[in-house]
Amino acid sequence: MNLKNFVRVYNLIPTQVCNDVIHKYDSLEEWKTHQWYNPVADEKKSQHNKELDVLYNQDLDVLKGFVLQAVVKYHEDLKIKENLVSNHSNIRLNKYKTGRIMSEHFDLIRRNKTDGIPVLSLVGALNDNYNGGQFLMNNEVITLKQGDILVFPSTFLYPHKVTEVTEGTRYTFVTWAY
Repeated sequence: MNLKNFVRVYNLIPTQVCNDVIHKYDSLEEWKTHQWYNPVADEKKSQHNKELDVLYNQDLDVLKGFVLQAVVKYHEDLKIKENLVSNHSNIRLNKYKTGRIMSEHFDLIRRNKTDGIPVLSLVGALNDNYNGGQFLMNNEVITLKQGDILVFPSTFLYPHKVTEVTEGTRYTFVTWAY
């Protein structure tokens, strides 16, 4: 069994929707430095000064339909007959300014005490007009174009990271299906 077989990219989000989301949320003051959740201590903290910025609790209904389409396509492509998931976490926006990264990690996490344990991770690319900021999984680059949604299992077998953005700003979103 090849682990790559369970990693899929679907181009589902129209360019105008991506641009509208960036325009609507980019200048909000609610952006915060990313923090990692520790379920044992029930606390969040940043690991270093290159952490990306994140935006929670916004009305991102415009993206939910595309997330659901990606989950359905994933089930179809892998010929999964039973539903792996029944819900997903609130969508989080990610902003990687020049010099920012996402450290290597895997997604078998609980973001909080109310979300379920994730089965699938979904990362959506809202733009691709930046340099650097490559998405690496198991040390291999996965190229994401504007409008793409990456879907993969939320397990330790899929460690991933985002390399340093060297020019421009990288905008993505993430949600975890459970």
